Amino acid sequence: MRILLCLIAVLSIAYCMPKERAVGDYCGCPHACHLPQCPSVEEEVPKTIRHLMGYPSSYYNCSGKTYEEWMLTGEKWPFLGHLLMILGTLYIVLYLPTIYAMVKLRLMRNECYKIMFCLIMADIGNIFVNSFIAGYVFSVGGVFCSNPVFSYISGAYSYIIWSIASYLYIFLAVNRLIIVINNPSVKQSFEALVQAILITLPAMIASWLYVYIQIFNVATLEMAITAHFAWQTTTGISALIYLTLNHSIKDFYRGKRIIHQSSYVNDSEKDTKTTKQSATN
Repeated sequence: MRILLCLIAVLSIAYCMPKERAVGDYCGCPHACHLPQCPSVEEEVPKTIRHLMGYPSSYYNCSGKTYEEWMLTGEKWPFLGHLLMILGTLYIVLYLPTIYAMVKLRLMRNECYKIMFCLIMADIGNIFVNSFIAGYVFSVGGVFCSNPVFSYISGAYSYIIWSIASYLYIFLAVNRLIIVINNPSVKQSFEALVQAILITLPAMIASWLYVYIQIFNVATLEMAITAHFAWQTTTGISALIYLTLNHSIKDFYRGKRIIHQSSYVNDSEKDTKTTKQSATN
């Protein structure tokens, strides 16, 4: 809740405060020399974050250097930045065939596919921040104080979208486990569970790595980069899993248009029979 409140405050400051002022402009009164000069957005945003989050004055404090000095602080990694953007674009392109097949086959009538579709949207939302925003920051050598508003908004967004995806990973795994328990003799149910495990396992590994870094304070450069690429891989690897392991999606592109019983279960009739759709649809 504090993060959302702080995000709203940062957005309000960024929107309401003037971006530029003439020299000697004291809060809209150029000739009132005895009035304190209006603070800038770069000064107000860190101050607001510290106030709302209860942080000490040393946190989010950009007063020690000028903007030019902060830009020189960050180290530019254009190769890694461009690599992140290329991989992110590739992952999004690979998600598109799965989305198209799910819509054409109307697979989202099934609860599992509703979760999967929401998870795909959350993964794509994560890719925007861990590939394109991070790729830009890597390329220009950005640090928080080089653009506090952008940094805080993108950080809050990444925290929220990653949390949403994490809950969906858990929901998907639990859903598949319930299907296997209720249909222990169905081979396709077990294959669906394996698919869910392959989707959620990278997320678990990435989460453990981030938690390990924070708890034991061992954020070496190599480990930090590894953790970031693990996050990106987590949100993109599902695109390959859907296309290679999901029977309904694979058969759709083979021209069979089959909805396998592990993919679609009529919730009202509990029909586990394989359903075929007309090739003319």
